[in-house]
Amino acid sequence: MKRVGVLIGGTVLFWLVSVGVAGWWVAHPAILFSGVALALSLFPALASLVWSMLATRQSAEQQLLSMVGGMLLRMALALGIGSLLYFRTKLFHHSAFWVWVLLFYLFTLTLETILVVSLREHLAANEADKLP
Repeated sequence: MKRVGVLIGGTVLFWLVSVGVAGWWVAHPAILFSGVALALSLFPALASLVWSMLATRQSAEQQLLSMVGGMLLRMALALGIGSLLYFRTKLFHHSAFWVWVLLFYLFTLTLETILVVSLREHLAANEADKLP
């Protein structure tokens, strides 16, 4: 569960830095847009990370399912809910909102990928140590 904490902490830290920089340069509601984009990206990424962590000791098919399923989950939630907000509310009908969603989607995807790969490398190293 340490990796879940790293994903949450890293994303919140990225949010604090990016909102600080953006708040300095743009007049749009950067805090609102970035906060919603954080939620749209972080929660599916957390679910995908936990799913991948549970699948690491499963069969190759289960690992592939967790990878593809996590990808679909992230895209469906981030793009689906983002589209609903964009088309149904005046407040979010701005291109800056999609910039924030893209920024946080790519950040959480990258961080989650690093965490999953490091977990698999750690497990592979442990397995190699057990071999005679």
